[in-house]
Parts: sequence; structure tokens; C-alpha cells
Amino acid sequence: MNSTVSLAGRIMSSSPVCSMMRLATFGALACALQSTPAPPATPATTLANRGLDPADTLGPVSIETNEIPGVGAGRPSLPYTPNYDPDVALSTPQLVSLHGYPSESHVVVTEDGYLLTLHRIPGGRNHRGPSGGAAARPVVFLQHGLLASSADWVLTGPGKSLAYILADSGYDVWMGNARGNTYSRAHVSLSTKDSAFWNFSWHEIGHYDLPAAIDHVLQVTGQKSLFYIGHSMGTTTFYVMLSTRPEYNDKVMAGLLLAPVVYLGNCRSPIRYLAPYADDYQYLAHLFGADEFLPQSGALQFFAKYGCELAMFELKLCENSIFVICGFDKDQFNSSMLPAVLSHTPAGTSSKTVTHFAQSILTGKFKPFGATPETPEYDLGKVTVPTAAFYADNDLLSDPADVQQLFDKVPMKLGKFRVALPSFNHLDFLWGKSAKKLVFDDVLAVLARFGPETMRNRSMAVLAYYRMLVQQSGRRPGPAPNPWPALGPAPASDSSSTPFSDEASEVTSEVPSESSTESSSEYL
Repeated sequence: MNSTVSLAGRIMSSSPVCSMMRLATFGALACALQSTPAPPATPATTLANRGLDPADTLGPVSIETNEIPGVGAGRPSLPYTPNYDPDVALSTPQLVSLHGYPSESHVVVTEDGYLLTLHRIPGGRNHRGPSGGAAARPVVFLQHGLLASSADWVLTGPGKSLAYILADSGYDVWMGNARGNTYSRAHVSLSTKDSAFWNFSWHEIGHYDLPAAIDHVLQVTGQKSLFYIGHSMGTTTFYVMLSTRPEYNDKVMAGLLLAPVVYLGNCRSPIRYLAPYADDYQYLAHLFGADEFLPQSGALQFFAKYGCELAMFELKLCENSIFVICGFDKDQFNSSMLPAVLSHTPAGTSSKTVTHFAQSILTGKFKPFGATPETPEYDLGKVTVPTAAFYADNDLLSDPADVQQLFDKVPMKLGKFRVALPSFNHLDFLWGKSAKKLVFDDVLAVLARFGPETMRNRSMAVLAYYRMLVQQSGRRPGPAPNPWPALGPAPASDSSSTPFSDEASEVTSEVPSESSTESSSEYL
């Protein structure tokens, strides 16, 4: 009690301009910590008309006993009939299957005993992936951000979601789920009731989860390396892995960072108001028995249905509750998909993970949890994976200055892509109406530069030669002439330039008709 009173006193004694916002933000998060999941209930039976067997829903899965580890373990069933938006009731594999794509679920065990679920789309719409003697598809691994899950990559549907776009473009798509989220709530010896289960931050996700997932993906596919695409915390954990386990640099062909969150010294999100109280917040969370931060729950799913369809006023509040931390862009967000988004997000993580980000905001450094001023930062000099970064000016979490700080320290640079649409924000990289035009088309262009020949013959000698060229010239091999034949000719594109142009350039692309604002991509 004394700690809580002391904390409140310090908040009240801070800057009067910010005190009300700080209290509101802290109060909302404290209330969320005290929420409890709704009891399991029988899943809705209105899914049959969508081509799905209602019995195939996740049903009354206990979030405490993890009765179905690896198959959506921990996702509570819905306490209502989803007559507003049936997508609310579907898991990631069900959403994928619903749209005619092949879907697989895989379970991997980390070195420290966590059971993680990977979701796979091995082929394009209405057909399976290659088998037998067919050439293997190049592999793309997608890793979600904070409080998120694999569902983030498929919620907007075919032609709009990055996972579907990649699958239809010839890639074997795998989606990770970090420990503690909706699909990875199991351990070989610990229960989610145990505080020890939640004793992790994004350091452990990068050091244990990503290596386990990547090893499994490469073993199943028979590939030597894969492409990595991370959003938000998915970029944080990427660099933890590459700096603490540098052998994984050789297993990643290229890293594409969407809204990278590595340095946070210029973070403009309201979450920065919690940063000075990071240590107290961790204690408060533990005091409430809330080692888990914002889990997916029946209560949240109930709110997704009934709290967001009452009236326009309530709808605006509902939208703001999602965007307050990440930035709001009403023009880019389709409000009709809000119930589906809220049914999957937040997907849960540990309070320690959130606290680790708060520490990063405080210090402006990229360091392990609980670091002192003497603790060295993660060594980005060990990263040899070619990297492309995608960012936006209105991103409150991934500030352009912080992105530049990261890019200055990463040895291998494929390009820095800026979305100049003024309203484009952190979540628009996933769900924005214009995400394909402004982001995903450039993602495909970067991936296309690593052609099939490269994927089949990726020897370390060739890779070393490529890296030598970059280090000597500061540029990628140009399309004409091409110093690295294994890349092949530049792919046909509507753009006047490619990510591997031999001169630094800025390409301006036409923004979709609903906006007259221009968007640019910077190729370094």
C-alpha cells in the first residue's frame, strides 16, 4: 500500500501539464491488470454458414490448464454469438482456411521449455504448396509486435494482409507467436499460474523463441536460410537474436523491419509517461498477481462485440483505446474490422516485457533488462544480415530519429523506406487501407532482388562477396550492369527505381485516390 501511495504521490507532483494524462494512462493500465478472464463457454454455432465446422473452433480451452497446447492454447471461447462479425470467433488457422489458403500449425519447444505455436501458409489461395520434385518456395518468417499474435498478419484479408500477399507471390509463409501470447501459453513444467512462467522480457523472446522457431522452419522446409519480416517488437527481438547468437546471421537472407522499435529515446507515445515509474509498475503488477500484461480474455472479446457496435460515440472511444499508444489514423483504419482486431489484440505478454520497453525509453539505449549504466548495449556490430527499414513520420513508437540511429549502427543496409503520408502510423503497417501500395509493394520489390538462383546457391562465399561489395561501395549491386549475377536481372516494376539501384535516390509514388498526399521511399 505504501508503495502505491508513494507512486501516486510522485505522479501528482510531476509536471502539471502532463499529470492528468499520466494518471489517466496509468489508471487505465492498472485497471486492465486487475481484469480477469471470463469463464469458458460453448463456442458459437453460427460458423457453419461460413464453411467451417463449429466443432472445429477452439471451444472451452482453459487459459490456466493449457488443455490444447500448440493449437491456440489459452484462447478463451466467446461468451456470445458472433452475429456481428463471425471473424471474431476464428483463430489464425481458421481465418486462413476460410479464405481458401492451406494452413498448418506447428509446435516448437524452446531451450528453456516454452511451447510455441507457429502458423504456416505453405501455398497460395486455393492450392497447396510445392511437393515432390517441385522447386521449394523461398521462406518468409513473420514476427509480430508487442501484445500481438500471428493474427495480425491476416486480419485484413486476401489482397490486403501481408501474409496472403506473400503467399500469392510464391513464398512459403510462416508466422511466429512469442511466449505468453494467445497461441504460446504452455511450458513443459510451468503453469501460467506460476510467476516463473512470466519471468521473461523481449530479451528471452529474441534469445530463445526466434532461434527455436527459425531452426524448426528450416528443418521442415529443407532451406538453408529464410527472409525475416518483423513489426515493432518483432524487430527488437530480431536484433537481440543476431547480437547474442550471431550464428543465426547465416540463417537469415535479409531482414525487413516494419516500424522498427530498437532505440526509444525519441518515443512520443503516451506510454513514455510510465517510463519513470517502470520499477514501481513492475512491483505493482506483481502485487496484483498480474505477471501477465493484458491477456486475451473473454471480457475483451465481449467488449469487441458489444462495446464497439452501440453508437458512433462509443465506437470512437473504442478506436481511441487501440490507437492511444501507437498513434491514430482514422483514414487508414477500417472501423468495420475493429471487432475482429479487438478479439485478437491485445494477445498478452509479460509485465516484464512492457517494463523492459519502459527502461529503454528511460535510457535511450538498447540494453538487456535491468541494465545499469555500466551494462554494455547489445552489439549491433555482430549483425551481418542485410537490412531494410520501413518507417513513418506519424509513428509515435518508432520515431524517425530512432530509426536513423538504428540504421547508422547496422553494418548491412538494403534501404530505408519512408512513408510520407502524414497520418500513417505504427499500426497502419499492418492494417492500413493503403499498406499494400505504400509498404508491401516495396517489401515485395526487396524480396524479389534475391531471386531463386540465390536461394538455391547461397554459399557463404557468394554472401561474403556481396557483403564486401556493399562495404566497399556503400551501395547494392546495380541492375545494369549487375556485379552479382546470382541476383539475376532487376524484376519488372512500375517504379522508376528498385531497392538495389546503383545510386542513392528518392522515389515518389502516387498515393491511393482517397488521399492527395504524396509518399516517398528512400533507397540508400
